[in-house]
Amino acid sequence: MKRWPTSKDLGIYVHFPFCRRRCPYCDFNVYRRETIPHAEYCKLILKELDLRMPLLKRYGVDQSPVSIYFGGGSPGLWDPVAIFFIVLGIKRRLGLPKDAEVTLEFNPEDTRKDLLFSFLLVGVNRLSLGTQSFRDKALSALGRHHDAKMNRFCLDAVLDVGYTDVNVDLIWGMAGETLDGLSYDLRTACSHPAVTHVSTYELSIEENTPFGQRAKQGETLQVDEETRIQMDALIQKELTKHRFNPYEVSNAAKPGYHSVHNALYWEMGHYLGLGAGACGFIHGTSPEEIYCGVRTENPKTPEAYAQFVNDGLKGETLQEIDALSYLKESIMVGLRLKKGFTLPKPWFNLLKPRMMQMVQDGLLVCDEELGLVKTTDQGRLILNQVILRLWDALPEAF
Repeated sequence: MKRWPTSKDLGIYVHFPFCRRRCPYCDFNVYRRETIPHAEYCKLILKELDLRMPLLKRYGVDQSPVSIYFGGGSPGLWDPVAIFFIVLGIKRRLGLPKDAEVTLEFNPEDTRKDLLFSFLLVGVNRLSLGTQSFRDKALSALGRHHDAKMNRFCLDAVLDVGYTDVNVDLIWGMAGETLDGLSYDLRTACSHPAVTHVSTYELSIEENTPFGQRAKQGETLQVDEETRIQMDALIQKELTKHRFNPYEVSNAAKPGYHSVHNALYWEMGHYLGLGAGACGFIHGTSPEEIYCGVRTENPKTPEAYAQFVNDGLKGETLQEIDALSYLKESIMVGLRLKKGFTLPKPWFNLLKPRMMQMVQDGLLVCDEELGLVKTTDQGRLILNQVILRLWDALPEAF
């Protein structure tokens, strides 16, 4: 049974920016390269880790990480030997508990049992699969380069190899999608014995993507608001029916299989971001510094990142996080959780008038004695508006 992380825990995110191709909806920091510098990029990650150690010391963060997350990009393209040396390097520098969660994002089209087994051998104990749908028509519309048959083959292979903690990503809300189609995706994902976690992401249209350009030209790429609400209700119903707990806006898990790494973000925990374009967040551990800290952000391109690390992080400007910024981010991520989050008493009192209005509006549930704040089902549907209403009640500075 996994432990739910707290704000005192540490996680490590490793960004692998290389991909075979960019999907038309993707706005992530990814790059196509004819040759992937497997060993060279691994060395850069470990060098950056060494250079980040003083930051951890400065803020009194001396615990071992509870999670490592290899994201991208397509980290499934990385040589498993590189993954081994990074996991080993983290263990030697910071320690690594036996029950630490080590996640790798993996695309179904790259499925080979020997490759999956190699990742398992080098320390990966959780996979996050970019399935996106189990319908060929939907996968084609999303510009994916695998089909439904590949998704099933990948899940069967993962189970055969011996993985016991597997997430599948599903994208929903593209124009033309039906409730029946979405229901099929959910039922297929939840019923496969390999799957312990399901992430359901509503399609978003980002400006600097092919989908963004099509939207600018007047094409409708998302379902209408009425259908969106119906789809959201269907997702909650199907996941619950199959005994997956929707513990966060876009995430549901079987009991004990939540994502430790993602939960760390929502609980405002510490995390190092290593790799091209990776971001990190470290906050204080002493009583006077616990609600402030720094955010790091690496150069985006692999070439600029390599220069940055080889120059010893020269010229880096750390983004200082003050108490007000910390509170705003706590609200933004905490309300994503079904269980909500806890506000310290002074902050609860500061927001109490606005929160009581929103309780009357049916958007929030609050427990003043516990300092607990969470959204209702109605509030979750308009989460961004709920967050902005709370932010608007804050002073410009403390």
